[in-house]
Amino acid sequence: MGTVFVTILIDGHAHEYRVLLKGDANSMRQLAAEYIYQQLTELLNRLQPMARQSAAQQRVGSAAHK
Repeated sequence: MGTVFVTILIDGHAHEYRVLLKGDANSMRQLAAEYIYQQLTELLNRLQPMARQSAAQQRVGSAAHK
């Protein structure tokens, strides 16, 4: 059993996670990898609409300066 700390840095923002995993060393490594992929997927899905909105605003702003 052990605690895994994960930090995902996106656009200068740190997203920090902590999870307690049970099992031997090999199973904990596998569980940790699965946890990281899950958190990264959820984070990117949550941030994707904001990125699209920001890109659209940048296009509108650059078109207004032409």
